[in-house]
Amino acid sequence: MDENSVDFPLLGRESGAAIILVEDASGPGWGPPPQDGATVFQATFNMVNIFMGIGLLSMPFAMKQGGWIGMAALAGATAVFCLSGKLIVRNFDKMPPNTSHTYPALGRLAMGKFGFYIVGTLAFLEFFGDSLIALIVLWQELTAVLPDRGRFLVGFLALTEFFGGSCIMLVVIWRELLGLFQEDHGLILGLTPFYFSVVACTVATAPLMFIPSFKKLSWLSMLGCISTVLVTITVLAAVAMDPFREHLPLQPPADHAVARWGIFESMGIFAVSVSGHSSLPVLRNSMKQPRAFDKVINFAFTAMLIIYAIVAGLGYYYFGDAASTLITDDLARNSPFTGHSILIPGFTVDKLVALCILVNAYTTYPCLILVIQDMLWSVLPFLETGTRLPRRVVATAVRLILFAAGTCIAFAAYAILGNVMSLVGGFASISCSLLMPSLFFLILFWKELSRLQRTGVLVLLTVGTALLVLIVGQNIMDIAQKVGHDDKGADLAQMMTSVLPRLLERL
Repeated sequence: MDENSVDFPLLGRESGAAIILVEDASGPGWGPPPQDGATVFQATFNMVNIFMGIGLLSMPFAMKQGGWIGMAALAGATAVFCLSGKLIVRNFDKMPPNTSHTYPALGRLAMGKFGFYIVGTLAFLEFFGDSLIALIVLWQELTAVLPDRGRFLVGFLALTEFFGGSCIMLVVIWRELLGLFQEDHGLILGLTPFYFSVVACTVATAPLMFIPSFKKLSWLSMLGCISTVLVTITVLAAVAMDPFREHLPLQPPADHAVARWGIFESMGIFAVSVSGHSSLPVLRNSMKQPRAFDKVINFAFTAMLIIYAIVAGLGYYYFGDAASTLITDDLARNSPFTGHSILIPGFTVDKLVALCILVNAYTTYPCLILVIQDMLWSVLPFLETGTRLPRRVVATAVRLILFAAGTCIAFAAYAILGNVMSLVGGFASISCSLLMPSLFFLILFWKELSRLQRTGVLVLLTVGTALLVLIVGQNIMDIAQKVGHDDKGADLAQMMTSVLPRLLERL
């Protein structure tokens, strides 16, 4: 094969061919491969661990929105994002040697300063949206772990002061806010489990914003894999224990649909579940044999498709159109595990799953904030050269501001988690992980592509753009219909608006 030829996966040539354009083991612009780098198996495991997250819990809900046709949509989305994953790595082969391999830098190479800032903005929106999802899931899972009934004394808030003096002001604000809620709603001494979860998670997460690096958080990352495996096994066990759904607590079992217009919302959830392409260049460069990275992508996306399909198909079969946004809610109230304790009285299987996901979301959130912070540093003009970095106090202040803003937005969007996930997937994830890699590949390799390959990339761009418009449009209409209804999200937003002036007066 000619050294200057381009192998375009899935279009015209074998997808397993080498992705390097010259004979160097790591490719142009890449550093030399580490001697103790990751093997194909290790890199595949790392990639699956990074990509798979909260989206797994919403697979049955995504099927409910689109019907059984969602299985085909899931397979199609996985194949398309697998292809775009190969494209984004191949784009970095065009980067000049000894240059920073960041996504905004790739945007500059392909489209100049406009590409630099548009990529930085879209990547920021993707990860900030992911951080909102992590916060909402964190609150929901703590609520699921707590007792189902009863009130929680306001005195519990005194425990939060043990988190340190940096949290005292946050505690005071929450106490005053909760006092206003109590006045408005007749609660004398207690908190509902939801409010307690929001307060406890907010105060417990705030100190993590003072951690400046990933090192102290990395040892907890294995819990993500544990929760993934546990959820999959639990769904399989539920169907195996009650294949005909005769012992569901809620009878008769919910029906199923073949296809619904909500399939575009489903596609948004599928997109956010198979995206995370900004991490691919780092994974490739950490391998002992970078040329084998195409195999890693193929293996990882195949594994993700199998796991997602098991949870999506069996979860939708079992829970049907009654599927909740998060499968943990269904396991708690309408499954063979409902009401059955393990190890400790009152500690059921669904609470065990919720606890794993709770810890996973708790440790993932500060990592997302650190990624967002680094993205900001990479696009700020006075930090572009990398010769100046903000002082530690400035970086901490930025993380706290991101945390505060994210908490407020997530609080208002609590009741529409499915729409938030779909919007993040439909807009940011499709843009960053599908449209941008395809567009950059077309620009950087235009002269080296055949007519068939150019046509294939143009079709990919057209389909991705159509999906983006349809997914975003459907979610905006869906959210607009929910505004003004008496759901928890509207109530929370109303209460926050009404009590904010009074809170400021008290402070």
